[in-house]
Amino acid sequence: WIASQLTREMPSYLECWSCGESYSWESGRFSKTQWLKGEDAARCKTCVSADGGVGGATGDGSGGYTTVRDNVTQRYASTSGDTSVGAEVYKNSVFDEGAFKVVYKGLYTGGSRKGEECVFKKFKRDVAHRSDYFDKDVRAAEKAAELVDKWNRLGLTRLKIRINVPAVLSTGDRTKWLVEPFVHNWKKFNSNTGWHCTDDDVCDIMQALSHYSYHVSGGQFLLCDIQGGVYRDGVILSDPIIISREAERFGGGDLGPHGIS
Repeated sequence: WIASQLTREMPSYLECWSCGESYSWESGRFSKTQWLKGEDAARCKTCVSADGGVGGATGDGSGGYTTVRDNVTQRYASTSGDTSVGAEVYKNSVFDEGAFKVVYKGLYTGGSRKGEECVFKKFKRDVAHRSDYFDKDVRAAEKAAELVDKWNRLGLTRLKIRINVPAVLSTGDRTKWLVEPFVHNWKKFNSNTGWHCTDDDVCDIMQALSHYSYHVSGGQFLLCDIQGGVYRDGVILSDPIIISREAERFGGGDLGPHGIS
């Protein structure tokens, strides 16, 4: 009877009443009881079990508390670099690509994020890169999280800013990947060559963050190429670039002193 109720005249996806995110029944993100409540009532397992605490993860800076309804970026950001015990990449089609990397979608197959979407990123074949660029990308994300944490603790804006720190994984064919949770509502805010958006207040905040990163580091670092997912409570940044006083210290996008100037 329960199985028939789960499929009878029910949508393939349900939107969680608390966080506003949509999931399929197969994702395992809804209990049977919540799924049967339908639209405007169902709550995902994360929202049902949430106790209001966000902990003190790197790049958090939210003061150690939040509410269920606005705790959205915390759920979808990975600030540890240890996203899951396993993940599967969908190699049948390219999801997106940038100047340096090509991106495929995937799915976490184990750990706390089992059943959730993720992205697999690898360097393009025609882009010159060294084997240590993967580790340098992780270090760039960790440095960005450190700078963002300082910004968040100032409390200058209601928006929480978080960083997706990728994990470095290898698939069976020995391909090396940067893997991190998939984020929604993607937007690019600035580049590492001077361009920046001017669409709205969030663009202004991201520009202020870049400016702040330079000053708080004593002119040693510049957080740029800021891009990511825009949520109701903030922004999750992905694949940031750190420009330092030593070119390529944080990967190919680190243009050194010339890039800072």
